Amino acid sequence: MYCPRCAAQNNDDVKYCRACGENLSVVALVLEKRLPARLITRLDSYLEWKDERLRRDSIVSGVSGAVFLFLSLFHLVREGLSFTVGFTFVFALALFFWGGWYYLVYRRALSAAGRRAALAEAGGAELQPPRDSVTEGTTKHLDAARPREKS
Repeated sequence: MYCPRCAAQNNDDVKYCRACGENLSVVALVLEKRLPARLITRLDSYLEWKDERLRRDSIVSGVSGAVFLFLSLFHLVREGLSFTVGFTFVFALALFFWGGWYYLVYRRALSAAGRRAALAEAGGAELQPPRDSVTEGTTKHLDAARPREKS
């Protein structure tokens, strides 16, 4: 079986791809036609919803971090350094961190979805061997090196 993520060849009995670690048990169920198409459709819609949620959460966390950063700087100028100002500043940095993390995960999910879509559009053309194989190229050189018989 070929991995749908990296196209590495794996044994049929393995659960994870030896090259990239992709879960191949679902692929095996689909190939055996034991996984209904309705379940696959629901799984795809769930993954799209999860990607959209990551995008939304990254935006909300970034904006919230900006608001808390503004509040901490405002209180720092007005009141000076205190526990509340320090806590608000640390909380703002944490929100920025989570917002950036969610955004990176969202971008990675988009690039993975783009690769899957490109592979699906190509119809698996990347998995087919090239037209001139190594063996054919080698035999061409052998035929040219063989002395010709005289008639």
